[in-house]
Amino acid sequence: MDTTSELVERHVRASELQLRRIDELIAQARSAAPAAPAVEPLLAEIEANRARLARELESLRREAPHDAAVGHGAGLQSALEAAGLQFERMLGSVLQAPRR
Repeated sequence: MDTTSELVERHVRASELQLRRIDELIAQARSAAPAAPAVEPLLAEIEANRARLARELESLRREAPHDAAVGHGAGLQSALEAAGLQFERMLGSVLQAPRR
């Protein structure tokens, strides 16, 4: 069985990967749809959520490993995964929208 600190570290690493993926998707959306004014407010909201989740991740890194930190890490990882999936769907719809 993994120790508490190993579980927390695993959640941190997985969350860092999700943050990087969200950054890649933001860059892709900006380069793919620069003329879509409706996209910018969505990107701003996503970036604000990403910043909040990054702060939570930094807080988790500083916490002493304990059972609550494991739960916090799992919750943060789930939130990042959900944000990434939501963003991928949004990006897909933007990229498939007919250009005018």
